[in-house]
Amino acid sequence: MAGGGVRVVAGCLLAAAVLAGCEGSVSLGGSSVARGEVEDRITAKFGPLFQRVDPPVEVACPESLQAEVGVTMQCALTDPGDGATYPVNVSVDSVNGDDTHFNLDLVGVTAVDETDVEGEIVNTFGTRFQSTDLSADCPASLRAKVGVEMQCALTDPADGTTYPVDVAVDSVDGANTAFSFEIGDPADS
Repeated sequence: MAGGGVRVVAGCLLAAAVLAGCEGSVSLGGSSVARGEVEDRITAKFGPLFQRVDPPVEVACPESLQAEVGVTMQCALTDPGDGATYPVNVSVDSVNGDDTHFNLDLVGVTAVDETDVEGEIVNTFGTRFQSTDLSADCPASLRAKVGVEMQCALTDPADGTTYPVDVAVDSVDGANTAFSFEIGDPADS
């Protein structure tokens, strides 16, 4: 990393979890939620796990989602990076007038929750900054797949300086995911 970034292998070995219980809610009026709206919600929620912006993940749902409690359908999310396709279960859990609330369940993908990754970053760099008030922000959960990378931000509230922190998955053994960090120069330098 330019500017003398420091690679820290922090011994971070956390359990990855299957992703479920993600919610979407729309107010569109009518008796269904348009297929495109459901696909957009799936892309927004799960796309960051696949680090796909261009091209984005591909999502296909068979039809519009009927606005009726208990209705389910299965959509497909395809990662254009490797062509793998994952089912996404969609289920309506409440309808209140024009507001339809539904849950999304991405099947077959595990990840370390972003709050766990953020906590490990804060714990790892707390000693370096001699602070327990650091805060970290990651854009999404960390997909449990060797080679996956994402960039988080670490902020020192003492002076407001923000540092980029590159996170990389080093190994996956069952439900355990080992990852390492590399902190870069402050964003303002």
